[in-house]
Amino acid sequence: MENTQYNERYFVGVRFETGGKTYFFATDYDDLKSGDLVVAETVNGDSIGMVSTTLYPIANYRGQTELRKILRRPNRVDLTEFKENLERSKNALKVASEGIAKFGLPMRLFEATYSLDGDHCTISFFSESRVDFRDLLKYLAAELHCHIILKQIPPRDKAKMIGGIGICGLPLCCSTFLKEFDGISIARAKNQMLTLNIPKLSGPCTKLICCLLYEDEAYTEGKRLFPPVGSRIRIDGDEYVVSSFNILSKTIRVVRENDSKNLSLEEYNAYAAGKVPPKKDKEADLLPDFGSVGGIPESKFVSELKVETFAKNNQKQGNQNNNNQRDRRQNRPQNGGQNNNNRQNRPNNQNNGNRPQNGNQSQGNRPQNNNQGNRPQNGNQNHNGNRRRHRHRPRGNRPNNNGGEA
Repeated sequence: MENTQYNERYFVGVRFETGGKTYFFATDYDDLKSGDLVVAETVNGDSIGMVSTTLYPIANYRGQTELRKILRRPNRVDLTEFKENLERSKNALKVASEGIAKFGLPMRLFEATYSLDGDHCTISFFSESRVDFRDLLKYLAAELHCHIILKQIPPRDKAKMIGGIGICGLPLCCSTFLKEFDGISIARAKNQMLTLNIPKLSGPCTKLICCLLYEDEAYTEGKRLFPPVGSRIRIDGDEYVVSSFNILSKTIRVVRENDSKNLSLEEYNAYAAGKVPPKKDKEADLLPDFGSVGGIPESKFVSELKVETFAKNNQKQGNQNNNNQRDRRQNRPQNGGQNNNNRQNRPNNQNNGNRPQNGNQSQGNRPQNNNQGNRPQNGNQNHNGNRRRHRHRPRGNRPNNNGGEA
């Protein structure tokens, strides 16, 4: 249905504050483009704003708010008054800061703007909570001698005006292309199966990040292909329960008492229909074929190379072990009572060498367990030898455990 309540042919968006909201106005100018300055009629008087959208036919307007008009392009007088109002805005911020300090209000000023005729002054501020600024309003009206409008900026609008970098490393969506803010609740994070870590899901405005809105519909559609968490399914005669699923990888995790499986969506649907899904090629999964070497698939080539290398390593290790065992046999005393040629000074089990063994008699120079050395033992007699094990000098006249003399 064509809109016939306006005489103008177009409507366009205009912004009056830095990063502020866009308002639409009707116009007959057909050459307006983004960035042009215009004088528009507002509820607070005539103001100079900047065009922020392209022209649209007035017949396409479907808003409920009545459109006001763009009066003209700014002339020399308008631009002079606009520059004077910028200087007055600086003074208004200074006076407002003094008033805030005087009344002790938790407010942070953002900017002050005057209407083109100077009769209205809008002061924007930030605050974490609601502020009773009635005393401040009276103070500013008496100091600035004009109609004062105090405007509290919500956290999302604050981030939109100031700008910044998001957690993705890009400029904030609200300060680049977002025109309006939709309601974002924690239910959207739950729908996307995200970890409910509020600090990580919040933006610079301390509210939930706007990009939770972008993929919410895709997750809603994708979840319809997966079974609900808690569903039961029988696999090879055993009953499993669906514990979780991943929409992006299209996998489903099923668990039972002491077992768990990760199934693809196709495998799960096959088991649910009572069919056995085709087995996957485990070799292809573990070592995919990235090409061929000499006409042989790379996976097979690498497999054969690993087998050959493993066999050579085993043969080399076996030869080394045999040599080590042979060397040990040559250097080790025999059980027949004869000493090897490599170690002449090491006695055998019959104590024929210089080092005594655990036999009943010691024929070497080192004391044994039957108390034939220089150190007194638990026996009744001590025998002096020429060498002690710990190289300690013999101690004479030391009583043994039986009360005798050494």
